[in-house]
Amino acid sequence: MDDEEQNKSHLKTISIRAKLYDQLRAYCDQKGIKFVDFIEEALESAAHLDHITEILGDEESLKEKIADEQRTSIRYGFRRGILAALLAVDGRLALSQDMIPPAVTEKVPFKTVSGGQLKLFD
Repeated sequence: MDDEEQNKSHLKTISIRAKLYDQLRAYCDQKGIKFVDFIEEALESAAHLDHITEILGDEESLKEKIADEQRTSIRYGFRRGILAALLAVDGRLALSQDMIPPAVTEKVPFKTVSGGQLKLFD
């Protein structure tokens, strides 16, 4: 038995409506996808549909949690910013700079503008 016959012996066939077959074939041709790969992936995904549906069912609660976290972060940042500004105004600049997170104060190296970019400022 050669390799091709061996591979075919591990395959099963299923029947689907001709119209559905034509639609799927046209979709794969349009997207440049191998038909067999598309079908196998779709069938494998179908086996996990319950899990996917469960995750999507929690979408609303996930959105609420994200919104709550965003509001909390904004409030926290605002409070820290106000306190840092008050300390700076009060002359305690070093203390206010200690309160600023490193991600905000990180120095980004700038390159000197030259060539065509410099002409933009003429």
